[in-house]
Amino acid sequence: MVIDHHDVPSDCFATLKLSIDWGSAAPCATVLAGQLAYDVRLPDDRVMPKGAWVIYDEHGEIDSRNMARGTGKTPGQIAPSLHALAARNGVRARGVIDSAAEARMAGRAESSIADLFREAGVRVSPARKGARVPRFEHLKQLMVNGEFFVARRCRLWLATVPSLPRDPRVPDDVDTKANDHFLDATSYAIAGEAHGKVGVASFNGRTPTPPREERVIWV
Repeated sequence: MVIDHHDVPSDCFATLKLSIDWGSAAPCATVLAGQLAYDVRLPDDRVMPKGAWVIYDEHGEIDSRNMARGTGKTPGQIAPSLHALAARNGVRARGVIDSAAEARMAGRAESSIADLFREAGVRVSPARKGARVPRFEHLKQLMVNGEFFVARRCRLWLATVPSLPRDPRVPDDVDTKANDHFLDATSYAIAGEAHGKVGVASFNGRTPTPPREERVIWV
């Protein structure tokens, strides 16, 4: 599943977005992930099918002496690296982040971690997380079907995700004490944004019925 990113130009993707698993004391892991817009044949004659997911690039805030520790940088300090990551791949710094990063621990007036990223120009939306095990099962199914690839330059991803141990208490999950940050970031990218349905009502108490294709507003 490992590819050379030079063989798959960024214009081959229908979508290409950042996905962030936030951490300060723990590593902050970011992947640039996307789905292919059409089939791509590689020089070694492998075929990457349309719709396949590709982990195309990465950025990790990791202590050089210990991969289990973060650098302690703030979102404002990390943002320039994410802008550079996006720019070298010809996209804007937009994507999803762990929904826990939307929490405001000191009240509504406080900025969340996600707010701080947005203030620094990194446009992030909360990821549709759900339970961990189904997210990882979906990823495993993509691998089995040949619909998941990783660029060779994603060295931190390749150094951590393939060797993750299972949780001894929950065998279908990975051990959360291990370096699962890039795995989480990958699963957030595939899960996509958390959307909500917005209802529209009129002043007379009736709910108008728009055409079928316009009945849901994504926010």
